[in-house]
Amino acid sequence: MAALVLFLGFWLLNDPGGLADTAQSSGGAAWSATEDVFSAVIDFVDEL
Repeated sequence: MAALVLFLGFWLLNDPGGLADTAQSSGGAAWSATEDVFSAVIDFVDEL
């Protein structure tokens, strides 16, 4: 866990724009996956 924190800190200091772009892309992908899961649950419940 500490290695991850150190890596993110190093990345933040050396390429803050790249870290921001990656975080934005990851957040968008996570939100899309969350929407897909909820949509699937709603479809499943509707079929019951």
